[in-house]
Amino acid sequence: NLASTYIFIGDLDAALKNLTNALDYAKKLKNERSEYLIYIENAKVEFLRDNQPTSIKLLNKAVEFFNRIKDPTNYFESLKLLAECYIIDDNYAELNVMLNNIKSTDTHLNDFVELQREYISIFKSKKIESNVDFIDNNEYDESNAYYLFTVGKILNNKSFLDKAYEYFTSLYSKTDIYKYKYYMNKMK
Repeated sequence: NLASTYIFIGDLDAALKNLTNALDYAKKLKNERSEYLIYIENAKVEFLRDNQPTSIKLLNKAVEFFNRIKDPTNYFESLKLLAECYIIDDNYAELNVMLNNIKSTDTHLNDFVELQREYISIFKSKKIESNVDFIDNNEYDESNAYYLFTVGKILNNKSFLDKAYEYFTSLYSKTDIYKYKYYMNKMK
């Protein structure tokens, strides 16, 4: 959809305008599922604007709704973005509460929960057993970049943050996805 494209390229004002119009129509049509999908997109805009409280509020609504209607794809997407919000805000207590409320047998969701628990553990202990060299330098993928950023942020570790910056820079040079630039700006 057009708003998602605007989010990808970083035109957040245009995205918000489109989302506002779409939300009005979804409400008029009483299309509840569409409303909550729009809340996810609105939350992405607010996340990229560093308005985590608003993003968290929207995502909590989406998590509850998509869990209730048993929509695993959008439930998982909402949880992933909610976790990012908590991590950006250093709110590991709320991240832990969120994780404790997840009941799932889905392998991908359980892997996600395990990774978030690892972040909480690193936050509590202020240490990590491995170092930045454990990630294959040729795999400039988003999950490696995000892992390096998160651990670097938690530990205030320049080596991890420098490597994360390198990864996000490589990703951004290939795709121009604004979210990569957002993370690059977080490390300047």
